[in-house]
Amino acid sequence: MIVFLCGIPASGKSTYSKKFVLDHRGWYRISRDEIRVGEWNSDQEKKVIEYEIEFAWNIMANVIIDDTNLSPNSVSYILKSLDGLEEQKKLIIIDTPIEECIKRNSERKNNVPDNVILEMKQKFDKNINRLKSMFKSNYTVNNYSDFKQCLLLQTDNKKPTKK
Repeated sequence: MIVFLCGIPASGKSTYSKKFVLDHRGWYRISRDEIRVGEWNSDQEKKVIEYEIEFAWNIMANVIIDDTNLSPNSVSYILKSLDGLEEQKKLIIIDTPIEECIKRNSERKNNVPDNVILEMKQKFDKNINRLKSMFKSNYTVNNYSDFKQCLLLQTDNKKPTKK
């Protein structure tokens, strides 16, 4: 399975995915923020993500892509490389109230300006229905317990199917 996380900054995407991967075998986390630290250009970033997905599936791990994933275009190039695997592609929307995201963000070392979070929330609201339509399965959660339950119910200890 490949799970795309979607949510605004400080909604809990990285916190939830890191904790889940540490606590559950058979999962591999791909963080686009960590890939971007390498100052890749867009094409290089795509290749790194494709390589990491292939690596994860070669070791029989399910994948969590930890990123805002607010733009349908940023998601579509990965989905295209997974044609024929509709049952394996899931979207989990982390729906944390904007006030909580701004509060969490203010406590971060490298925080994002509040106006950027507000702009990303508008983008999220504008694009969410289009993003949902790109997946056969999508789920909305607002806490770690629901996030974990959603992933565990979906996998039921199944390993990914390779192309």
